[in-house]
Amino acid sequence: MMKIFDDGNGELPPLDPVDPAREFAEREIRGWSRMLLPFAILLPWTFLYLSFSEGTRKDLPFAALAITHIGLGLALQGRRTSRRALVWAGVGCYPLALGVCVLLQRIR
Repeated sequence: MMKIFDDGNGELPPLDPVDPAREFAEREIRGWSRMLLPFAILLPWTFLYLSFSEGTRKDLPFAALAITHIGLGLALQGRRTSRRALVWAGVGCYPLALGVCVLLQRIR
């Protein structure tokens, strides 16, 4: 990841070689985080559509939709501000939404 270099005199940043292992790890992390986007956006809306089309419970899809979109917002804000704990809290919302929906479905 490129860091911003500004010492006030407008010079170029140092062109040190990047560690290949670190670059590979960062690319792999970005790939996994992008893989979560369909889970955060498409699955809750599909779940909501299916509940309305089949006439089943409406509270579970709305809970999943709210939790996953809150998690997506937390993860994006954490990435924007470089706060790893916030990113992990956002990513943790996905299994939380799944667990809440499974448990509430069994209570019925």
